[in-house]
Amino acid sequence: AALEDEEVLAKKFAEFQTKFQKSYATEEESEKRKLIFKENVLKVFEHNVKAATGRSSYTQHISQFADMTTDEIIAGVTGYFPQQEYRQHNASQQSAANSQSNVGKDSWIYDWRSTHVVTPVQNQGGCGACVYFAAAALIETAWARHGHEAVVLSPQQLNDCAHDDARGNHGCEHGGGTFVPTFDYIKAHGLTSMQNYPYIAKDANCDHNKESQVVARINSWTPITPHGNEEVLRQTIEKNGPAAVAIHVSDGWTKYKQGVFDEPCAGGRNHAVLAVGYGYDGPSNKDYWIVKNQWGTGFGDNGYILMRRNNNNMCDIAGDAVWVD
Repeated sequence: AALEDEEVLAKKFAEFQTKFQKSYATEEESEKRKLIFKENVLKVFEHNVKAATGRSSYTQHISQFADMTTDEIIAGVTGYFPQQEYRQHNASQQSAANSQSNVGKDSWIYDWRSTHVVTPVQNQGGCGACVYFAAAALIETAWARHGHEAVVLSPQQLNDCAHDDARGNHGCEHGGGTFVPTFDYIKAHGLTSMQNYPYIAKDANCDHNKESQVVARINSWTPITPHGNEEVLRQTIEKNGPAAVAIHVSDGWTKYKQGVFDEPCAGGRNHAVLAVGYGYDGPSNKDYWIVKNQWGTGFGDNGYILMRRNNNNMCDIAGDAVWVD
C-alpha cells in the first residue's frame, strides 16, 4: 500500500536503479519502467505473504528484472527452441512409473556442486543464448568429472560457430537455439575457453582462429529417454553427472529467491539450464531439482533455483534433457 505514495515509489525505484545500474533514455521510458516496477514489487509482496503463511514453498525478491514484463524477460534472456529432431512423443506420454514416484523416498541430497566439478554461475545478459550457456556448462562439468582442470568454456563460440538456421540455431539476437545442432557441433569441433573467445551478448561471425584453439572435447552426447521421465533423469544425474535441460520459465520463476519453486507452467519449453542435482525438502514435503541458471548470481539463490521434482514433470524439465560423455 505504501507504494501508492508517489514519494515512496520514487525512492524505491531510485534505489533499484542504483543497485542494478539502470538508466533510461527518456523520461517517458523511465515512467513506463517505474509503473512496471511497481506492479512487480506488489506481486512479490503478495507472493511472500503467501509464503509466510504456508501457502507457497518458495519466496520471491526484487531482481534485476523488476522493471521488465515477463514477456520482455522471456524474449530477452531465455532463447530455447523446442526440439523436434529426436523428439518422438511429448511429455504427456511419460511412463506411469514417473508420476507414481514416492515423494521423499530418496530423501538425501545429491549435489554435484559438492564435488567441485560445477563452474561458477555465468550471466547471458540481454541475449537469448541460454542453450549455448547450458551446453557449455554441461561440457565444463563433464570435462572436470573426467579429471581435467575445471575451465569455463565459450558460449559465444557456440552462438557464432554452431549457427544453423535450418536446424534451429539462430543466434542469441534472433531467437536463440536448440540442443541437437549445438551438441552435434561440440562433438565435431570441441570448445575453446570463455577467456579465449569472450561472451559479447550479441551475434557475430565465427572466429575460426579462436574456434581452432580447442580446450575441451566430448566423446558423445545422449538425449535422456523416455522423454518426460523424471526418474530416468534422476538416475542419469546420479550416475553420469549434471544434465542440460529445457524448461518453461513463468512470471514466478523470474522472481524466485529461495525454497522449492512449485507453480504450474502454462507454456512450452523456452529456457535451457543445467540440472546439477536433486534432493528432498522436509518442511514442504517436496522433492526438488537443483538447477543452475545463467542470469548471474543476483538471480534466485546465488544463481540457482530449486524446482519441484516428482510432480508430473513440472515445467517439462525432463522433456528435453541431455548428458554427455
